[in-house]
Amino acid sequence: MEWGAGILLRLSAQHALLGAVTPNLRSFSVAKDGELIICQAVFEKAPAAEEVDLIQIAGTLIIADFGDEQLEEKLIVNADRTMPEALTYLIYQRHEPPETP
Repeated sequence: MEWGAGILLRLSAQHALLGAVTPNLRSFSVAKDGELIICQAVFEKAPAAEEVDLIQIAGTLIIADFGDEQLEEKLIVNADRTMPEALTYLIYQRHEPPETP
């Protein structure tokens, strides 16, 4: 992906997430592979229907900023203290204090 396209993807994703971050959302990242835009949302527990809708709307807003790209959405539930690997661009990650022994 060319340099300018990466900036556009990150700005688009940041804009799309405005008002869509819930306490259950741990991270959100995006990547572009040819004509495919991938959005990955990591939740602490199974997302409610409204949370799924918010992420789907965010994905729609992102691809609306591009041409004929396709969208792939990955919704991951992970309550472990380890965070799944982010895609190319990490857009949001909530603060999680370290566990105390």
